[in-house]
Amino acid sequence: MKELKTYRSAAGFLAILITGMILFVGFTIVLYRVDGVNITSALMTIFSIAAIAAVIDSFRARIEPSETTLTVRHNFRTLIYAKDQITDIKRDGAKVYLKNHDDEWLEIPDLGQNSQSVFNTLQAWLERG
Repeated sequence: MKELKTYRSAAGFLAILITGMILFVGFTIVLYRVDGVNITSALMTIFSIAAIAAVIDSFRARIEPSETTLTVRHNFRTLIYAKDQITDIKRDGAKVYLKNHDDEWLEIPDLGQNSQSVFNTLQAWLERG
């Protein structure tokens, strides 16, 4: 059987995040050297830490279908959905949703990829026997 595509964060999105992280960290270093510790440098430190976390999470993030499960990594969490627990899939605008046996719609995170492509891949995954 043909292997289903694994989706990761888009390269352009990663480039923007890395650029922002470099800017935040650079400004933080400059502020500490020029003004020392103050409220502005403390806030820039918090933003730098958040930017570093965002870059790490974006490199980890993925949507990975396998024969029996769908693994979704996003926001430092790993969610594993069993194929037999998913009953339907839908696309609403740029969002893709899975419906479980409890009639609950589960949102698949947007990784900067084409939502129609993600929908088509997950629909093919769900229809495989």
